[in-house]
Amino acid sequence: MGWKSPSAASGLRLLAGLAAAIFLFGAVPTEDPVRIPTLDETLRYLGFDPAADRARILAGEIVARDFRETTDEEIAVALAVAVPRPLPKVVEWIRSGEGLRSDHHIVSFGILSDEPVEADFAGVSFTAAEAGEVRDLLRAENGDHFNLSPEEVRSFQGLAKEWAGRACDAVCLQAVTSRYRSMLLARARAYHARGLDGIAPYAREEARLHDPTDELRGAVASATLLSKCFPAYFQALSRYPDAGPVQTSQLLWIKQEVQGRPMFALAHRLYYERADAALITERYFFVGHTFDSMQVVLGCLPLEGTTVVFYTNRTSTPQVTGLAQATRHSIARKRVIAAVRENLTELQRRVPPSAN
Repeated sequence: MGWKSPSAASGLRLLAGLAAAIFLFGAVPTEDPVRIPTLDETLRYLGFDPAADRARILAGEIVARDFRETTDEEIAVALAVAVPRPLPKVVEWIRSGEGLRSDHHIVSFGILSDEPVEADFAGVSFTAAEAGEVRDLLRAENGDHFNLSPEEVRSFQGLAKEWAGRACDAVCLQAVTSRYRSMLLARARAYHARGLDGIAPYAREEARLHDPTDELRGAVASATLLSKCFPAYFQALSRYPDAGPVQTSQLLWIKQEVQGRPMFALAHRLYYERADAALITERYFFVGHTFDSMQVVLGCLPLEGTTVVFYTNRTSTPQVTGLAQATRHSIARKRVIAAVRENLTELQRRVPPSAN
């Protein structure tokens, strides 16, 4: 399957909106062995040219680069921007959730309890206008139309038998919605309990399984600057839920429209803030369709009243493989960069000035 427009712009645009979302930061123990990288060191790591790009970034330009990709299915980009506000104001605005609430590509979202419960997913719903998606779920089978485990496929197939020969009316829509909520709850609980080891694989054709865990582990392993400079944070990301007391963690569900279809995802955020740096990692450990997994890392460095924000994204999707693979990757990167640029522009524009 080729990379489809507008899926690259809409399906992956949520990564931009969620990177500027609700962030809650935990206290940092004094024994945390952190070494804050310099601005130029960070630029070089992300593939920028400090001599050529530093001045452009500090002048307010959003500069983007292709990032190092580790698999044929991965799209990776890096962007940098200077926000003309001190780090605490940038963090405060990000923490407020304005980016998530104002992103018109996000239909709805919900923050999960410390221990995910059924009530957390009360906002998950399919509308009457999305009845086609509901009917497709009742016809679910192994393949790439949905990202479902073998057990989840069988669950929807079993539900379909109850409606065999009948139109899927409002009662049917509610039954499918309830089943989908239960699926999301089960996946959230499994991830909360076991982290990456708790992710159920997706059922593909010919009884093949696709495990997004491998992609997400690879995305973590590729974050070598985090490993080098923020080892406790890196270990918390790698070993969740055995993250220890260093970080603050948050799980949420998101509803997005992708390729004209409703798409639900589950995400995990890990936060870190100190006076001289802030980090946010956002991991999509379940995505309903179109792409398989995603990891976003947002880093902030203060510089003389300005905050330099670095954004990296690794998204795995089979839509960039096959014939003309290099072209598909290039087109996908450009579309992702355009989507992220929009949200970074909003970040620059909307962070309020400090009170006098």
